[in-house]
Formats: sequence, C-alpha cells, structure tokens
Amino acid sequence: MSEHAKVHHKLERSRLERSREEAINLMMRQQIQPHFLFNALATLKTLIVKDPGMAQNYLVQLSDFLRITIASVKNGELASIDQEIKLCEDYLNMQKIRFGEALHYQVDVSLDVREKQLPIFSIQPLVDNVLKHNSFTVQNPVRICVDERDGWIVVRNNKNIQYQKVESNGSGLRNLVERYKYLFVQGVEIDESNDFFEVRIRIL
Repeated sequence: MSEHAKVHHKLERSRLERSREEAINLMMRQQIQPHFLFNALATLKTLIVKDPGMAQNYLVQLSDFLRITIASVKNGELASIDQEIKLCEDYLNMQKIRFGEALHYQVDVSLDVREKQLPIFSIQPLVDNVLKHNSFTVQNPVRICVDERDGWIVVRNNKNIQYQKVESNGSGLRNLVERYKYLFVQGVEIDESNDFFEVRIRIL
C-alpha cells in the first residue's frame, strides 16, 4: 500500500470513528429524549388512576427499558440480538398499553439468531420511526413485524403516512448506516411501496 493510500485509509478510519461516536451519542439521546419520558409518565399517571395493576406492569416495562438502554452504552458498540429484541419488546409493550388496538405487532426471531449481534440501538429506533411517521387508529391500526430473513433482521410496517410535521430528520437511520460503515459492512437496506415500508439490517 502506498503512503498516499495509507494516509487516506487513516483519514477515512478516523472519520468513521467520529461518525460512530456521534451515532452512539445520538442513539443514547434519542432513547431517553424528553418527549418519550413525558409521554411515558403521563401514561403511567393515567394508569395509576384507572388500572393500578396495569400501571405496575407499565412501570416494570419502563424500568427495564431504561436499564437496558443505559447498560447497552456501557457495553460497547455491539449488542446481542436478544438484548436488542428485549429493548424493542419493552418499548412495544409500553406503546401497546398507550395505544391499545391501534397498534399491532409481532416479533418472530429464533433463539439461535438471538445469540448473534447487531450495532447497539438498531431495532427499537426503527420501530419508533414507524410510530412517528404513521397515523393510526383502532379502525386503521399500524401493524409492525420484526423478524429474520436470510441473515437480516427485518422491520416492516403498513403505511399510513402522517403528514403533520414530526420531530425527526432521519438522522437515526443515517447514523445506523454510518455505524455499519465503521464495521466495513453494507448493513442497511430499505424497501417500500404505497402499502408498506421495510428496513433490513444485517446480522453480524
């Protein structure tokens, strides 16, 4: 390798390292952002009055979600798929309590695949994007499926685009792409039609 190529390689590696650090910091901020905590606490307050038993269950889900979020950052840039699924399921369970029959979801990932790895905070932000960018009601629910397919984790949903402005600029998905680049893997694929939106992330 020539000196010029070596310098270029070092510069590119340095750029990707900065992108990785920025991505992880962004993911951490997105996981525990104020509007999420505000909504969670508002839901909990309502449940305490209406259904104390459900409120206790919701609090357990919220505690697990926050604990796993904080622990994930300390454990490095990769996490087991099992841990990522657990984080996603805690989040979906909380949203199910909040939205009821307006939200339907299915998680179908085999135990052997769950032992493998993904970049941390890969699945739950994709699910969060579904809820941010779609309008859904009991009559017209959003349906989210998380499964595995030929070496990929797939997050798929029906589309009912919300045209009101939402607090999102797509940086979460872009940063996920950057983190895969740091690992020298083409790790994110997107497919969509008028009826569905699908993101595939490569299992490591």
